[in-house]
Amino acid sequence: MKYTWLVEKYLEGELQGEELREFELKILRDPEVAKEVEEIRKLHAFTAEQLGKKFADNLLEDEDPAHTIQDEDLEIDMNNLKITKLSDEDVDFQKFRQKVKSASLEYQVRENRKSKIIFNRKVFWGAAAAIVILFALSLTGIVMTHGNKDLLVIYSEYYQPYPYSNTVRDTEPVTKDLFDLGTEAYVNANFGLALDYFNRVAADSPSYTTAFLFKGICYMETDQYEKAIQSFNQLSGNRILNEYGEWYRGLCYIRLKDRENARNEFEDIAERGGYYSKKARSILKRL
Repeated sequence: MKYTWLVEKYLEGELQGEELREFELKILRDPEVAKEVEEIRKLHAFTAEQLGKKFADNLLEDEDPAHTIQDEDLEIDMNNLKITKLSDEDVDFQKFRQKVKSASLEYQVRENRKSKIIFNRKVFWGAAAAIVILFALSLTGIVMTHGNKDLLVIYSEYYQPYPYSNTVRDTEPVTKDLFDLGTEAYVNANFGLALDYFNRVAADSPSYTTAFLFKGICYMETDQYEKAIQSFNQLSGNRILNEYGEWYRGLCYIRLKDRENARNEFEDIAERGGYYSKKARSILKRL
């Protein structure tokens, strides 16, 4: 178990302040951690129960087999300890954090009573309100984080660099011109060098427009998505290359977490019924 020592401290009420808050967020975000907390909590309860039985047997010095732990009973107890894997859709998991907080609060109440400390009712309700607020804020953060993670997953699933073998050239290439040097660097995944060559392609070159497609991909590969969008915008006058530009521009918006512009881009692609229309419709279902 990866977090056993933290779980032990958490269940014993030893975590305080920022350390407690961070671990509670970890419980809510990671089903494996939540599972570990619940498993160790049940294990503690089981151990305490068995120790209690053993202590009672020794104290009474009772040799009656009816008072001893039977294999069948032990097997039943162990089966009850089996933990099923939690998921984000599990209702128990959604309520788990609230239950754990309530258990912690009850533990503090019991300890205060043992020490003959009067537990102020206002303090109780203040703590309960704080728990509700913290829980709501945590859920908001998780929803936002989960949403952003979804966008990153979509991007990683659909983004592939444009293959040079599919390049549309207006004329036969001139041997070793700037565009050719750029595509050589591009094929070798040297995107910084490729950008340098593509940026130097002259406006009167037959490859000038095509260079913007590859420049945009190079910007995406170097995490410069705003510049990539500007580069793809330069393809709007070319009927063939503009379709590729729109596709990659939409992916840039996804990477920038701009759902609205991404949705508009892919809606346009889907309506036209071109090469990327099917993929665009698939993405729209997830945005």
